Amino acid sequence: MISGSSSKAPRAEIRTPFDKETQEVLVHRLRHLARQAAERLDLLPLGPLWAFVGYDRAELLAHLERRHLQGCLICGSELDERPVICHIDPLGAAVDGASLQRVMALENFGFGHDSCNRRLGARSLS
Repeated sequence: MISGSSSKAPRAEIRTPFDKETQEVLVHRLRHLARQAAERLDLLPLGPLWAFVGYDRAELLAHLERRHLQGCLICGSELDERPVICHIDPLGAAVDGASLQRVMALENFGFGHDSCNRRLGARSLS
């Protein structure tokens, strides 16, 4: 072994939500969550997601970038693992079209650690 080297494997680089592939994954995930909730509420066909939620793809990505810099919504620490989308008020709180629009609002979601989000479950952060 070379002096000063470590036997540990180098840590994988953390990807931020700003690379193209991750952006596509996040947008797809939010569309999927909205459609699942709409189906549960018998609101399908939902129509174009951007018209329903009231913001466009660029606004969504800018919001996610800001939220990523703020750290975990739940514990407040830096995001040091692949973050997951967290809702302040959970999607399960939606009972009709208007409440689904409220829980899909930009202000209602950000990022969290997967472990924090699983520990929180379907409880509200507010």
